[in-house]
Amino acid sequence: MIFNSQNLVVAILALGGLAKAQDSYHLFNPVPRNQMRPLAADRPDATESAQTVDAGHIQLEMDIAAYLKEGGNESFVFANTNLKFGLLPDVDLQLVFAPYVRDEDDSGHSNLTVRVKWNLWGNDGETRSAFALLPYVDFSTGGESLGGDHVTGGIITPFSLELSGGWGLGGQLGIDLVRNAADDGYELDFSQTIVVGHEIGGPVAGFVEFASVVPAHGDWIGTLNLGLTYAVNEDVQFDVATFVGISDAAPDFVVLTGITWRF
Repeated sequence: MIFNSQNLVVAILALGGLAKAQDSYHLFNPVPRNQMRPLAADRPDATESAQTVDAGHIQLEMDIAAYLKEGGNESFVFANTNLKFGLLPDVDLQLVFAPYVRDEDDSGHSNLTVRVKWNLWGNDGETRSAFALLPYVDFSTGGESLGGDHVTGGIITPFSLELSGGWGLGGQLGIDLVRNAADDGYELDFSQTIVVGHEIGGPVAGFVEFASVVPAHGDWIGTLNLGLTYAVNEDVQFDVATFVGISDAAPDFVVLTGITWRF
């Protein structure tokens, strides 16, 4: 399957109904720096942000390194990157790719995942809540051992709510179209998250999150996730997080550190 990112951008820009009529900013006419929204990242927790990247700007979100342990198996991922392009005031395009993955059996690069986020409300802080649709397609560029050899996809619905006292609440529901165990068809998995965050002091904030996946077949996967973020400035943020398995089917733990950088 051939993916043409230019055609996708043109198609999305043609959907003028996704943007407010009075908005004139888009991929080729950037939002001025003094009008940009506060930095919002989809990492390091499992819950995606309901906000999009400002039109005409690029945001890099990357695992500098991640380590996963599951029983006697260990995996390492380096530079797992989500590169975001602000297409319209409420729409961004995201390309997710890891150039190097190593597990017990193989090493190489990951699949390419293409995502489009469409914020339905709350993008500019006009309400205390925000909601978005985030459909995605996963292309089998990583090979059978590291990503499977079939195209999969799904949709995620992130939501956020500002609470009193500086607390924030987020969550999402996801429906994932995946290959079945026999690899002769597709089935649906369902995922859920809920996260609570708060500023700890100055540029440091923290979160606690519960995430789960209910597969069509197999055991429930649940993790308890903890993490910290450090805002260097309005465009750069470092983070560290750990995901701890709380069900038999979940990995024992994942440890990662990364960066968000907006241009």
